[in-house]
Amino acid sequence: MADEKAPFGPESDPGDYKVDEINDYLASASDEEVERVLDLESKGKARSSVKASEPAQAAVTEYRVTAALVQLKSERGDKVFYLSKDDVVPGHASKASIEHLESLGFVEKV
Repeated sequence: MADEKAPFGPESDPGDYKVDEINDYLASASDEEVERVLDLESKGKARSSVKASEPAQAAVTEYRVTAALVQLKSERGDKVFYLSKDDVVPGHASKASIEHLESLGFVEKV
């Protein structure tokens, strides 16, 4: 069983795992770990289906991208995200970026 892959964890590269494995891990990961994994994913395969579940923010409005390509900053301003049409805007995107893109018609509430 030496070929068996270890479960996704703190030192794992998301490119080596399936989306469900990563999302299951992110559901209980710290904010810093979520950022690390999402950053690696955005620089690698960039699968839009890799995302942290945010049960505490269930009442938060979701936004979907309506433009071909948009750029958003994280709430802390230390990360930049590029999203394509029909991608869901991540919960850690800055409110100012979302409001600006919404005013231009580049994102819409879901």
